[in-house]
Amino acid sequence: MIFPVSAVFVTYAFPPNGGSGVQRVYKFVKYLPTYGIGASVITAKSVLKTTADSSLLHDLHPDTKVIRAASLDPMFVADLVSRGMSNARATTVNNGRSVKSAFFKRTFEFLLIVRNFLRIPDQYIGWLPFAVAAGLRHLRSIQNPVIVASLPIYSTALVAYCLSRLTGAPLILDFRDGWVDDPYLELPTRFHRKLHCALEKRVVNHAKHLIVYGEWLGDIYKKKYPNTPTTIILNGFDEDDFKFESLCERDENIIKLVYSGSLFQYHREFLEMVFAAVQMIPEQVKARVRLVFAGDIQLTLFDELVERYKLNKYITKLGYIPHKEAIKQMLTADALLFTIPRGDVSSYTSKIFEYLAAHRPIISFVCEEGCGARLLRDFGHHHWLIDYDAERATDVFSRIDQLKSVVFENAPELVARIERKQQAGTLAEIVRKTAAI
Repeated sequence: MIFPVSAVFVTYAFPPNGGSGVQRVYKFVKYLPTYGIGASVITAKSVLKTTADSSLLHDLHPDTKVIRAASLDPMFVADLVSRGMSNARATTVNNGRSVKSAFFKRTFEFLLIVRNFLRIPDQYIGWLPFAVAAGLRHLRSIQNPVIVASLPIYSTALVAYCLSRLTGAPLILDFRDGWVDDPYLELPTRFHRKLHCALEKRVVNHAKHLIVYGEWLGDIYKKKYPNTPTTIILNGFDEDDFKFESLCERDENIIKLVYSGSLFQYHREFLEMVFAAVQMIPEQVKARVRLVFAGDIQLTLFDELVERYKLNKYITKLGYIPHKEAIKQMLTADALLFTIPRGDVSSYTSKIFEYLAAHRPIISFVCEEGCGARLLRDFGHHHWLIDYDAERATDVFSRIDQLKSVVFENAPELVARIERKQQAGTLAEIVRKTAAI
């Protein structure tokens, strides 16, 4: 099928890589053809498959092309070395130590140090020459292309900028997070920050349109770059992901609390507050509680915290599971656990939208004045908003046996704001107008 206009997405990660970071671009690519806009993707070849989810590719339009370019960035090499570490564990010497494993470990640590200083603009810059070469070949094969760069990763912005300058194709920047205004951006030196500021200014001033994930970032970019149109498209959920022929009935004897997503070091405070509150639940109720964690746990002290709070028998770790399986866990929960780190007033995280679509109570550890809290209140979840208040957490968890009877029916106008297909329609209009410039 020949489309009059095509959106060419530039994104480092794309299915079969799983995780929340790929969902926004993937859903745009899935639904744009519905609105008469062709879609293709320039992405990086994948090495590690710990979060692989090949099911995510099944719903793409048959004419969608995914071009995977190689990379020489430190993280790509580090992934290869990490695989070598795993393969080397079986090789030992007389003293019981693995020579190969020790070598790979030192190499891996060295690459991480190199990465921190060569991250200009980030550690994925080694992907740029390969992605630009692949992108040029692809752009020459289609008519009326519009380049859409997904940020972060910031190297994708440079790839897209180069492709736009070399071909004349207009550029749209889609910010899943901020750039220099991202509160989680850590840079090793002032030089790195100045360079990031200069790169952001150059790329954004060249772009024909900016798309941002939230109001706070929209306000920042409208002020910094008043000559570049800016549109807010929230993250969201896909109704198709919530369609199942059958689901397991919820066990009336179990109170199932589900956390879906990765756990990082900065989630420790949230986790400790959850564990402390569960520990305080009356015994006859606590005996029915099950805490289910569906996602990659990178918090190194997780098991130690479980032991400290004596919650082993209450906890199930599923690890990373396919996206549809994670949705099932949400739909069969009695309540969902959600967090945005203390002091962060600007983040939503993509998971919150699927939580809202699951129609289950959301016990949230978020700043009461933040964007996430406002969205939760809009959807009626203020009853379980904790805001890192230990006393409030104890009170909420003391009443979790009442949550089994709670079901939400969200107003259609609220759902329309966060449904992926309708959001793709907004992007389709932007792509059409941009192609006509």
